[in-house]
Amino acid sequence: MLKRLRLKNRAAAELPPADAIPVLIPQKALDAIKTEGAYEFVEAVEVPAEGTGGIYTADYFRSVLDYLKQYPIPGSKDGHEAQGNDFYTIGGDLQMRSENEGTCCFRVMVPPAGWNSPNTALISSLKAGIPELSIIADVEPVRGNDGKVYFTKELGRPRNDIVPEGAMNVTVGNSIDEQAIMALIEQGAIDTESEGKDLTADGKVCRKAALRLQFNGPDKTLGARIMNAVAKKLKENTKEKNGMTLEEIIAWLKNAIANNQLTVEDLVTKLGMENKLRNATDEQRAKLQAAIAEALELPP
Repeated sequence: MLKRLRLKNRAAAELPPADAIPVLIPQKALDAIKTEGAYEFVEAVEVPAEGTGGIYTADYFRSVLDYLKQYPIPGSKDGHEAQGNDFYTIGGDLQMRSENEGTCCFRVMVPPAGWNSPNTALISSLKAGIPELSIIADVEPVRGNDGKVYFTKELGRPRNDIVPEGAMNVTVGNSIDEQAIMALIEQGAIDTESEGKDLTADGKVCRKAALRLQFNGPDKTLGARIMNAVAKKLKENTKEKNGMTLEEIIAWLKNAIANNQLTVEDLVTKLGMENKLRNATDEQRAKLQAAIAEALELPP
């Protein structure tokens, strides 16, 4: 199941004019949304870009530009939760400074009228450079050799919405340090009761947060690794607390009986259950008793 992840757009220090960024959407789509008096501006993202849950690579931004060749990307001035389309990302350009680093510029068009209200105030704010934009993407995680999570392709239908200033600061960050988490688990620092959302809190790993990550998080494989480590450690702790596990006790008893160190009869006697032990003679005696009772029409 794909998860929608938010990505904060960080503007470069110097932005090119809007008409320097190519329009990529089909002409038919452009004709449908363009109106007289529309305001256009450029937003830029440094590549690779860090977003909620992981790092968006140059390949991810290339896939977004390819998507624009089919559809414009809508945006709402009321944030990610709103469904109205107040403006549109219509073009873009990726300029790489090296093999992995660069800047992706998007060309955004804002019509004078929004989904259900005028865009006059929005355009004024954009001219003043106030609003903060955030791409909401449909992606799947890929874990790199460095242990970090990467996103390499847009798989769904992205949006590029305006969010409150500074809102993304609390959600941006590839903050899942797997090595640190595993070290805490190895130390036995595990919280099995807390309902917290964070994987770690107060120097402990939250088991329920890891469980949510395993089934509903952006990196289910990471969640599974953490849950496996937690389960293993909790089992070790139980063993240390209680001595041998039931499985180990059964294995030891089987071995002792096989090596004539113990008989089943001795074991049953020590357990005080000798009256429940039946052998072949007992079975024959029971059948004989049942037959006599039946012949004499006596109750069993």
